[in-house]
Amino acid sequence: MTSVAIIWMSSGNSYFKENIIREIAIFASRKFSDVVIISPDEPADHTFNAIGYNVPESKKKARLNANLLLNRARRAISGLDGKIIIAEWKDVASNNAYRTEYKNIISLYNKNEIFRQDARNATKEVLTGKSKKADMESAIDEGVFYLLKELAFLLASPKIYDSEEVTYIYHKKWQIFQNLISGLYDNHSKKQLEFLLHN
Repeated sequence: MTSVAIIWMSSGNSYFKENIIREIAIFASRKFSDVVIISPDEPADHTFNAIGYNVPESKKKARLNANLLLNRARRAISGLDGKIIIAEWKDVASNNAYRTEYKNIISLYNKNEIFRQDARNATKEVLTGKSKKADMESAIDEGVFYLLKELAFLLASPKIYDSEEVTYIYHKKWQIFQNLISGLYDNHSKKQLEFLLHN
């Protein structure tokens, strides 16, 4: 059985230094058959736009930050054993499984008030102290799409990577994801998905 570990590196997250990426990759490659490292550019457009950059600036910053992290990851995993994949967001965005899950997560966001509030609160935590916009609610309206695209990717990942077991590895608790996979929001547990804290 193929087991996949996902390492998602957010643009602008100072945690992901080269030595940290290598440490997580070594840890993951010993526990899982495949390791996928991704630093998405297009979803990060929403975060930079929510912070206060205009659309062209947001796209440029997202692309540069993602490339910086992916190049850092390539150096970090150089010479490591195991199957470690550097994923490109453009391949995710064109994947039918992702597109389906993105529609599903948007529907959940629009229809489920508990999920909607949890998503908005999680986004607010990221934007607080960073957003230059006077209206935090409008900043959240834009920034929440980063989170929704991340969750859609994770929900689609078992199909994308043809795996019966996909584990998201992160250095902090991520309650909304744990709630989602437990079935709290839609009464459907996602048994192929797990969360693993690594710090």
